[in-house]
This record gives sequence, C-alpha cells and structure tokens, in this order.
Amino acid sequence: MANYQTYKKINGTEAILQNSVGPGQVTGVSTGVAHQCIVWNNNHWSNNNGGCCLYWTVPSLTTTVRFEITAGGGSGSPGICCGNGPVGGSGAYAVRTLHSYKGDFTAGSTAYTVCSGGTNRCSCCGFNGGFNCCGFRGCTSYVSGSGLSNFCVEGGSWGWHQCSGGCYSCTIPRQCQTCINQCSKPYGCDFGIPGVSGARHNVQYCRTDAYGYSAANGAPLSSGGHMGNDNCTGAHHGCCKGHGLFPGGGGFSPFTTGSCCWGGWGGSGLVVINYWQ
Repeated sequence: MANYQTYKKINGTEAILQNSVGPGQVTGVSTGVAHQCIVWNNNHWSNNNGGCCLYWTVPSLTTTVRFEITAGGGSGSPGICCGNGPVGGSGAYAVRTLHSYKGDFTAGSTAYTVCSGGTNRCSCCGFNGGFNCCGFRGCTSYVSGSGLSNFCVEGGSWGWHQCSGGCYSCTIPRQCQTCINQCSKPYGCDFGIPGVSGARHNVQYCRTDAYGYSAANGAPLSSGGHMGNDNCTGAHHGCCKGHGLFPGGGGFSPFTTGSCCWGGWGGSGLVVINYWQ
C-alpha cells in the first residue's frame, strides 16, 4: 500500500530547480503562513452605524490576498396603518483573490481602500407603486485598488408595508428580481452570492397570525435567518418585531394600528481580509 513517503518523491529528471517556484505559483494558498484582518463597525446594533472604512497596505512578503465582502441589510418599512409587510432583504456576498506573481499587487507598498457597509439609510425608497411606504436599501461594501475593478456588493433590498393586506397574504424569500423588491447583487468578483429578499406570512382571519421572516444571505459569513414576533401582539417599531442579524441581515417591518412606527434597520456589512506570506 502506498504511503506519504512514496508520494512525496520526485524523479531526478522531473525535479524543480531550486528557487524557481514560490508559494504564489503553487496551486492553492496553503503553502504560506495565513493571516486575517476583519473590518466592521462594532456598533452594528444601531441605526446610526455608518460602517467602517480604512486604507490597508499589503504587508511585505505577502504572496496572496483574498477579500471577502458582505453588504449591509435593507431596512424594514415604516408602518402607517393596519397592515404589515416583508422584512428588508439581506446584503450580497462576494470574494476576490489576488496574487503578487500575476502583478495584481506589490507586497509592502500596494494599498487598498476597504469599506464595510453600515446600517444607516443609504438610498431612497425603491418602490412606491400601489403601496403606502417602504424602507431603504442597505449600504454597499467594497474594496478598491490594484487588481480590482468595481469589486463591491449591493446592500439588501427594502422592506415594504402594505395597508390593509388581504387574508392569506404572503411572500417568500427570493434570490432574484421580483415585482416588489430588487435583490442585491455582487460585482467584480471571482465568486458572488446575491442577497435574499425578506418575507412575511399572514393567515386566515387576517390579523390573528402574522409574521415576518428574515432570510439568510447564503454566504459563508451568514448567521442564518429567523422569524420575528407575531405582528398581532401590538403596534411596535420594526426592531421590536425582530432583530436584523449581523452581518447583512434585513430589518423588520412593524405592524401598527394607525400611529406611525419606524422600520427596523438591517445588520451592517463586513469585510474579511485573508493574506498569505
């Protein structure tokens, strides 16, 4: 039976010349020492979270850099009448890997602008046809610099609030464009995962059993989705109906009997920098 000692040998005529191949030329990145840096705003439980940006210089001797980015989640809509709506959508996810041997960067001197999206309002309401009001798209996360072109992820789609929605009203999570919400998208990446829209469920007799659902964004950094509190328990702000999960989860929409209630904010974005030396 073959063992490791057998597999690691190379015939003399097939030997690689000394110093002719470095870690960057070897398939994969496990040949170097791995390091990690995480960029985020630790105030991600607040609607005043403006995200976090920094200027990062690639350390010397680095051969490979991998950026992973997740955008902020969309906010839930405000509530102005007896009704409810879906939760805001989750932010998109993307990954991009750069190599020094390809000329993507120069270790020790190349620098990148790195920004993780926040939870504050980053765009105007995206939908206003046939419904009373809606929330706001989540904030974009991005990295810009050498070897990158439009590397970014859109924030989660807005939650919307329907006045006097009918019995059996429901929406389901989607990872595509719908007639109501525009799901978030990744750009300029090696691999990306679109965000997922929020959802709601409203059963027979209308207001006796109504819930909002926060969908997971499908990324490795996702904390999953969850169901909010029953909308029939009273008129509360969106964050009291359910919490926008970090990173990138959507904010909840409230249920109100007439007075105005604001929607919950989404979870903020996140950037993970992995590099090998």
